[in-house]
Amino acid sequence: MNLATWVNAWTMGVTSLALNYGAYEVEVSRAGLQAVDVGQQEVALSLGVGQQRGFVRITLPQAIQILSLTLANDLIDMLKDWAIGSAIAGVD
Repeated sequence: MNLATWVNAWTMGVTSLALNYGAYEVEVSRAGLQAVDVGQQEVALSLGVGQQRGFVRITLPQAIQILSLTLANDLIDMLKDWAIGSAIAGVD
């Protein structure tokens, strides 16, 4: 098989959506983790909870609560973009 059999409208659509939304979701996740106050992790450390366990049990649930609406909205946007891409790439 050569490259021309793999490069078609469907693979280009999947690749472009994956790269675009992947980069965007990384930035959204970073912002959500930074939105949790640093004092939360400091309190966990002062109570004797380890750094990794404090992140999993204290910081991450708060970040997921902050991010849940944004991630759901991005999923809906991706489904809309997928529909547009499939209409553009459709064979006549």
